[in-house]
Amino acid sequence: MKFYIALSCIFVLTMLVAPSLSHWGDHGGHGGGGGVNCDGLAENECKSNGACRYLPFVSCCGQSKFFCVNNDGNGCNTQDLSCMKDSRSGEIYEIWSSCKPNNGLVPYHAPNETCDSLRCHEQGKDCEWVESSPCYGTSCCPRIPTCIGGGGGHHTSGGHHTSGDHHTSGGSTTGGRPDRNPCLDENISCPPNYLCQVQNNQAVCVPNSEQGCKQVSCPDGYYCQLHENKAHCVPNKPNPPPAGSCKGLECPKGYYCTVENHKAVCKRSGKPPSHLLCRTKRCPKGFHCEVFNNKAQCVREWVPPRPPFPPKPSCNHLSCPSGWRCKVVGNKPTCVRWSENFLCSKTKCPFGYECKTFRDIVTCVKKGFDPCRNHKCPVGYACTSRPNSGPQCVRESLLPNLCRYTKCPFGHNCLMVKGNPTCVRRTPPPPPPACLTCNELPCRSTGLVCVTVPSNCSNTAVPCCINHPICVGVSTIGGSTVATTASTVATGGAGTTTGTSTGGQGSSQDFVGSSFEGLRCGVDICELGEVCNTETLPPTCVNLCDTLTCPEGYSCYVSNGVPSCSLFRL
Repeated sequence: MKFYIALSCIFVLTMLVAPSLSHWGDHGGHGGGGGVNCDGLAENECKSNGACRYLPFVSCCGQSKFFCVNNDGNGCNTQDLSCMKDSRSGEIYEIWSSCKPNNGLVPYHAPNETCDSLRCHEQGKDCEWVESSPCYGTSCCPRIPTCIGGGGGHHTSGGHHTSGDHHTSGGSTTGGRPDRNPCLDENISCPPNYLCQVQNNQAVCVPNSEQGCKQVSCPDGYYCQLHENKAHCVPNKPNPPPAGSCKGLECPKGYYCTVENHKAVCKRSGKPPSHLLCRTKRCPKGFHCEVFNNKAQCVREWVPPRPPFPPKPSCNHLSCPSGWRCKVVGNKPTCVRWSENFLCSKTKCPFGYECKTFRDIVTCVKKGFDPCRNHKCPVGYACTSRPNSGPQCVRESLLPNLCRYTKCPFGHNCLMVKGNPTCVRRTPPPPPPACLTCNELPCRSTGLVCVTVPSNCSNTAVPCCINHPICVGVSTIGGSTVATTASTVATGGAGTTTGTSTGGQGSSQDFVGSSFEGLRCGVDICELGEVCNTETLPPTCVNLCDTLTCPEGYSCYVSNGVPSCSLFRL
């Protein structure tokens, strides 16, 4: 009886354990053999299964992603190149392995069209090699030929890429809503000789078509071309290969010559040894891996410069009444009332005093209870309080001048009023008939750069332009273009001019905006002794003496807004 009971127990245990053993043999066993599907396995599961390999592959956009693939038993030969596309994200991957991922990836054939196959000349158009969209940089995403020019704004590209220009009154729009025009919606104002154009659904300032390619300087490997009256920097064309031979053919950097279908073509370089060494090299954003002297190194990617951004709204040409200040609200310069907190935050009172405001007048008063608060004195006298005598009136000239210990906000002067240091808004001087601008100076024609310098308008009885332009030489300091030698002074004396205005920036609004509050320069405010360098984006303030290199034994000094070198004396 006991024998039959034991036999029954063994049978039941066998039925329970057998499915688990079968499942482990299919998925978890090392060296599991055929029938194992590695696609979709997590990293730990993939690495623990001898029938699987965990390999990284790089997309055209530079994204490195690991996939679990079936081991083909031959070491997943890395000399085998193919392209695959993620059916969900659209990413195209370069596969340097005979072990192909199947989890959502399908075979992809890189475009191999040539200018001859597109027959652009038969359509009355030119053929150019452009970068693939959306990304370019591997063998699976090479440069592709495209037909440009001719009638209409439609471009025909090789492979699976087509692009077109849809024009609005503000420029050209690529993608996005056809009814949206950022140039009009955002009220963009571009610098002189620039116009607003919509590119990638964003407003950018590009050189005016009237100037053509004269005002455009393209980087190495690019040249300027007018397309539909707009200047564009486009990649240089690869040299046309001779038919059936690579002899004498010079391909662009990063390309190599090969013969396909009895024709020599330039193809993107993608040698397996380089990819093998770079597979484990992780580079930061903006860098890519290249092999030098058999070592993988991170090399900075070269990105063509974008057109200059539209200038940000500023308060340069808005004059606000007393008690108001200019502030950019909703991308528009607006006059807002001075707030007590704002003015007092820009004011430093003497020790034992605190800041109080009334409209645009800032006064430093004694902290705590002041016995003189309700004590009135005659004209020319001020109240002072002593512990033994109480409040009494004394001549204002006998009281200490506390303005030397007081710092006022921009555009304010410190005066002693009734014994208290008071910051009063300065009154702008009367303007001259017109102020000279950079548009009226022939700086560029003489190889110089025009910059704007604040004037010393300390005498409010004399007409004075708060800013005046000068022509200066060009050098590079700290990576930005600034002036080095003051060659031509646009104005005489303390910034006074008698020049004529051209009606643009030379109107009277040049000296009523933010007078005595410093020269607005991009997001900065330049003070006396500083220059606004408008050749950089955004414009920056530079110390005038920093722009001048004096010989040994000489020192720099500023006179009427112009830096000069003088013999240094101890």
